[in-house]
Amino acid sequence: MTQTAAIIGTGAPSPDDDHYAMGYYHGEAYRSLDNVDLVACADTERSRAIEFGKEFEIPAERCYTTHEELLADQLPDIVSICVPPKYHAELFSDCADAGVRAVHCEKPMAKTWEECEEMAAVAEKAGVQLTLNHQRRFAKPFQAAKRELQSGRIGELQQIEFGGPNLYDYGTHSFDLSGYFVGDVSPSWVLSQVHYSEENVLFGEHNENQAVVVWEYENGVHGLGTTGKPTGGDVVGCHHRLRGTKGSIEIGVGFPPMLDGPQLRIRDETGEEIRSFEHIGLELKITTRSIEAAIEGMESETIPSHSVKNAIKSTSLIFGAWESARRRKRIEFPLNIKSNPLEEMVKNEEIQPH
Repeated sequence: MTQTAAIIGTGAPSPDDDHYAMGYYHGEAYRSLDNVDLVACADTERSRAIEFGKEFEIPAERCYTTHEELLADQLPDIVSICVPPKYHAELFSDCADAGVRAVHCEKPMAKTWEECEEMAAVAEKAGVQLTLNHQRRFAKPFQAAKRELQSGRIGELQQIEFGGPNLYDYGTHSFDLSGYFVGDVSPSWVLSQVHYSEENVLFGEHNENQAVVVWEYENGVHGLGTTGKPTGGDVVGCHHRLRGTKGSIEIGVGFPPMLDGPQLRIRDETGEEIRSFEHIGLELKITTRSIEAAIEGMESETIPSHSVKNAIKSTSLIFGAWESARRRKRIEFPLNIKSNPLEEMVKNEEIQPH
C-alpha cells in the first residue's frame, strides 16, 4: 500500500551543502522509498517551497506557504515537521486535529518541557504515531555497539558516558543513544552544572557552553555526560562509552579525537584493546532508515524505537539537567516543571551570556 507524505518546513539548501536543510534529507528519504509518494510541501517562504517542489517533482499548486492550507487540501498519511523546536508542539497538534496518521518530527522535541508533555499527550489521545528524528539509532556504529553489548562481551552494563557540543541541540542525540543502549528505561534522577557566558543560540534556542551531568536509570545503570570545549566533551574522549563488568565499548563517530580513527573499540577489564571496527561510519542515509522505520511502524501498527514514548524519556534528561543547574540540587523524575530552565536563567539574568 502506498502512503502519502508531506513536509512542513522545506528550508533552503546552503551554497556549501546541498543537503543542509533537514527538509531535503526528509525529501530524499521519502523519494527513495517505493511505498511512499511525496505529494506536498510547505514553507513560509514560497520561493523555498517552489524550489523544493522542483527538486522533488511536487506541482507548484501543492507547494504551500502555510501548513493549514496543506493539511486542508491534501491530508497526507505522514507529515515531516522540519521547523525550529518552538513550532513543533503547535504544528503537531494541528496535524493530529487534521487527521494525519503519523508525524516524523525533527529534534529537539520542543522548546519547553510543558510542550513536550503536551505532544506526548496529544499523540496518545488522538492515536497519532509520533516519531522523533533521532536517526543515529539507525547508524551502523551504534547498532554494532548495541549488538556487542547484548552479546555479553563487556559483561553487565554499569555506566554510559558521552561527550558532545551541548545538551540540547546535539545532546538530544546523546541522551537518546544513551537510552537506546540501556533499553529505553526511564531515568530516576539527574544532577548537573552548566556554564554559559558566550551566547550560543541554535535554531532559535539557547545552548550552554559547557556542562557536566550525571544521572541514574531505574535499572541502576548510571550516566555521565560532558559538553563543550576545550574541557567539556573532550573529557570523555569519544562520542559514547559503555562500561561493563568485563570491559568497555567506545564509539567515536563524529567527535574528536576519534573522528579519523576506528569508529568502534572494545576493551577488556584491564583497558587493553581487544577489537576495533574501521570504516563503519555515520552514513547520510540514516535519516532514510529513520523514516522507513516510521513508515513500517505506521503500516504494522507497532511502536517504532524512536517513538515519542522513548524520546520523551531522553528529553526529560535535558530539561532535568538544566533544572538541576538552576536549583543547584539533584532532580528526581518525573519532572515537575513546565518551562525551559536554561532560557529562564538567561531571562532572569541568573546567567548572562554575551
